[in-house]
Amino acid sequence: MGRSQDVAGKYLALWRYSALARSLLNMADAVTIKEVGPRDGLQSQPVHLTVEARLELVTALIDARLPEIEVGSFVSPKAVPQMAGTDTLVAALPNSGCTYSVLVPNQKGYELALSAGITEMGLVVSATELMNQNNIGKGLEDTFNSAEIILERALGDGVDIHVYLAVAFECPYEGLVAPATVIDQVNRLMRWQPSRVMVADTIGAANPRAVSSLVSELVAQHGSEVLGCHFHDTRAMAMANVFAALEHDVRLFDSAIGGLRWHYQTVGHRVPRRRIHWPSPLRGYRENDIPKPQNRAVQPTRIRAN
Repeated sequence: MGRSQDVAGKYLALWRYSALARSLLNMADAVTIKEVGPRDGLQSQPVHLTVEARLELVTALIDARLPEIEVGSFVSPKAVPQMAGTDTLVAALPNSGCTYSVLVPNQKGYELALSAGITEMGLVVSATELMNQNNIGKGLEDTFNSAEIILERALGDGVDIHVYLAVAFECPYEGLVAPATVIDQVNRLMRWQPSRVMVADTIGAANPRAVSSLVSELVAQHGSEVLGCHFHDTRAMAMANVFAALEHDVRLFDSAIGGLRWHYQTVGHRVPRRRIHWPSPLRGYRENDIPKPQNRAVQPTRIRAN
């Protein structure tokens, strides 16, 4: 009798999953995936690529018809030598249907990016005091104040800002981050009308239950149009977390080609693009992309290091 009940339970679970799958397959929601490998992936690599090699990588990604690419950051080369020469890289970018963005760590970076003609920028603020102090040498309130100055300026300049709320689930210094803290911080950021707010699992410690709980509340308060998620695959949970967010109508995500690695105390890597991309059609989602290039074959690219 016990075995029969066990088998029946498994079939019931399978039927419920199939019903969910059928429902999802009827959807035609577009998922936007921004490729962040040329910046977020390369910035901590021990081998520093030349600007020419970075341009080859970005060009190959453009040829692959990716809709959005974060191509670099306007940060001090002393702090992040891997991103030196981003202004030269930006000036050499081809005209295409792809949207280019850069990371700006502060007002100086914002000015440099604006001067280079970039109108979509990423801006990072951390959810905890100690993460801000250890990462950028500022306290939590100072970090938010600086971000708000840039957000206010961007409104007048017509610049789209994607704000990344780092360590939104767990901090390497303070441990678990209370969802109420993140909700309050997102509410504060939303007052400045950012183009996106990306909830970031910076050290790859989130799980689907935590993602579902936090994201559902944020979507209930702000809608899903400008909310996105940035996951790391440290514990092999990134794809499960993506699905948890998808089921609460989040359609904005980041990926890194090849899962380019990054680490902060604990080693982790971002969601490889192939992993975030291939399951989506099976779940009833399609990725936004740019029109297919005409008569242009994509060739393998060798990336040269200096």
